Amino acid sequence: SNIKYELDKESGVLMVDRVLYGAQNYPANYGFVPNTLGSDGDPVDALVLSDVAFQAGSVVKARLVGVLNMEDESGMDEKLIALPIDKIDPTHSYVKDIDDLSKHTLDKIKHFFETYKDLEPNKWVKVKGFEN
Repeated sequence: SNIKYELDKESGVLMVDRVLYGAQNYPANYGFVPNTLGSDGDPVDALVLSDVAFQAGSVVKARLVGVLNMEDESGMDEKLIALPIDKIDPTHSYVKDIDDLSKHTLDKIKHFFETYKDLEPNKWVKVKGFEN
């Protein structure tokens, strides 16, 4: 999807934050880890890799395989890279850490985050790299 959602801290309701300015869609299911706070003061962001698009607002039990470290106009902004637990989707059961993902998959994720704010005024991103 090309829709960015944010959790409204007061109401607890999932709100549409914006439609991405560019012609890209998120490279995977994009959301956050409930009851967490990242260095930016928002819930920790996560990409859940799957061949299936999960419904917005659904909670997907997932396992962490790595993190994409980034910085943007607001400061450090880490993106967790996760896969659904095998009971939900066993497609990537062989993946144990970020190094088991294909170079193509990692390149798509990196390219998306390097460019997704290019058309937004006063916004920028610097991708620092993946780690386990």
